[in-house]
This record gives sequence, C-alpha cells and structure tokens, in this order.
Amino acid sequence: MDWVVFGDDWGAHVSTTQHLVRNLPESDSVVWVNSLGMRAPRLAYEDLVRLKSKATAILRSSSGGAERTRASAGSARANMAIVNPKIVPWHLSPVARRYNARAIAKEVTRAMEQLEIVDPFVLSATPVCVDYLDFHARAVAYLKLDEYREMSEVDASLIDATEPRMVKRVDLVLATAKTLLPDCGADTSKCVYLPHGVDFEHFAQVSTHGQGTKTVGFYGLIDDRLDYDLVEAVALLATDWTFEFIGALRVPEHRVFNLPNVKLAGSVPYAELPYRIEHWTAAWIPYELNKHTQAINPLKLREYLAAGLPVLSTPLPESSALEDVSIITNCHEARDAIEEFHRSDTPSRREARREKMKKHSWGHRANRLRRLLSDKGTAPP
Repeated sequence: MDWVVFGDDWGAHVSTTQHLVRNLPESDSVVWVNSLGMRAPRLAYEDLVRLKSKATAILRSSSGGAERTRASAGSARANMAIVNPKIVPWHLSPVARRYNARAIAKEVTRAMEQLEIVDPFVLSATPVCVDYLDFHARAVAYLKLDEYREMSEVDASLIDATEPRMVKRVDLVLATAKTLLPDCGADTSKCVYLPHGVDFEHFAQVSTHGQGTKTVGFYGLIDDRLDYDLVEAVALLATDWTFEFIGALRVPEHRVFNLPNVKLAGSVPYAELPYRIEHWTAAWIPYELNKHTQAINPLKLREYLAAGLPVLSTPLPESSALEDVSIITNCHEARDAIEEFHRSDTPSRREARREKMKKHSWGHRANRLRRLLSDKGTAPP
C-alpha cells in the first residue's frame, strides 16, 4: 500500500499520525504533507515565528516543495517524500482555497511521481484538506484525533465549514475516542474506533523498581486542559509528596506552581522520557471535565501503563474504559489512591500493567489501519 498523508509538521513533535506512519511496513511508500493549519495566522509573535519556519522549510526543500528522506534521517522513513505546501493559510477564502487546491495537487502529484506512487490511499488528520483532494486516491480516511472546534488554537468556524463535508466525502472515519465518532447513518462500517497505540519498546525501558520516592508525575503540554485547582488541593493535602510536571508551559503560571512540593521540570526530549520518569510512584491525568476533554483519549495514558506505572485520572470516558486506571473525582480520592499505590505497588504489578499494553502497540494499530482502509479501496493493495 502507498500513501498520501495530511498530518502535522513531520518531526516537530511526536504525534499519533507520525506513530502510525512510522509503523507502516517498509514496503509502503508515503507522501507526507506538512500541516495546513486550522486557523488563519494572526499578528502574534508565535504565529510570525511559525510562518518564518514554514517559509524556511519550503525554501530548503528540493523538487518544488517535496524532500526525499533517507534511511539515515533519524525518525523519517526511507521511502518517504515530505511536502511543505506553498499555500495561503486563509482556508475560508474561496480564492485562497482555489489557489491552494491547485498548489497542493501539483506538489503532491510531483512527490508521488518521485516515489512512483500511482494509486495511493489517503489518510488525513485534518478536515481542512477536504477542498484539496484533487488527485486520484484509491480510498480516503479521516483520522479524527480531537474535538478540534473546542481547541483554543483552532478556528471553530473553519472546522464547522469543513468537517461535515469531510465526513461525507471520505470512505472511512477513524476516531481515537468513542465520543469523537460522528453519526455515519446506516453505514456502520464507515465510522470506526481506533484508539491511540503505544511505543511499547520505548516505554518498557522504564525500570519497574523505582517507585520509592513518593512522586506523582505528569508529562505533556501544561495548558488549559489541566484542573489546576484540583492539583493545588491534592498538593496541599499530600505535603509529603512531590508533584512533577514535565512539558512546555502554555498557560500563565498558576499559584499552584509556587507550592514547594510542585515541580515544573520543563520539556524533555522524547528519547529521554523513559529515564526521566523512572522515579515516579504514579502518574496522573488531572484534566478538567469539559466538552474538549470529554472527547480526549490521552496519548500518554497507554504510555504510562507501558512504563508499568499506576495511573490515576479524572473521569474522562477513555480513562474510565481502562481497568488499570484509578478514577478520582476530588483531592481526597487522589490522596488515598497515591498512598495506596505507595503501600501496595510492586515490580510484579508493574510488569503486569506493562504486559497488557503489548497488544496496544503502534504496530498493531498501523496493521489495523491498513486492513480497514484496504477493505474500502477500489482495487486490492
């Protein structure tokens, strides 16, 4: 099977779409189209930096925007072309859409020719590309990773204008959380639950003997999804515990970070993550409950478990569905849970948690993706 994938910016950060593509068979060729964006840029420092980065990537690319990756290119695939699309990022403008459709079709077709791809399967993690599929595809799948319109950095009107048409246009809708599945009517085979996988071997490097430090950890973006009042209440109740947060701070600093037992550790490279969480007694997902988080299947959930860690979480639907996750609704339940983990967790229990995650590897998820989409194809792969 050969692919055209509309994803995020390749290599910028570890993502679900990139995990899936990395775990496709080596015989699969891939044209990867870097992010199209889900809102128009603003005159803000972060947006100007991003626009500069995009322009630099386009200028650096060969073959009119597509760069061929090599086996030595780290996490990139050998048989892959990366397209840095030369688009106008105002997708609600009819003029911009017409220009973008021509530009993307030209660049994707050129990259397909470079890899000798004739009949690709298309996977898109963005509904925005519904207007930019002007090339032959054997079958098209929409991978819905989030309730995009509820995200602060996304233009809700753009999602409203594109996502319903995307769901209607594609052959297959894949959702990483059950609450993200759209109504596909009578065609029940069109909408499929495909939860996040886990980089099992990577997180299995975490020692199962490091749980003695009375530390509860979280890694990921430290943003508006977190329930900072809950974190503060737990930290004030369990003063002999350390609450460590690894990741980029994306909100104004809350007073909770002034507490002596709450630690901001900053960002950590993905490769180093297993070694930076070995001392944790437990991991947690203290998200607020709202329209956005109710539809989240946290990528870190299965990573924590593959590391062998006991996990507690606020009652997100996807957290509640896993038997090895302790659901907490208030600070007292959280304090009791971590104290119980400290008393009763053992290396053998950590190994048991880890073992259950083997069947959730990204390799398994990528194989299922291939089977589901090939069944929708107009010809055998």
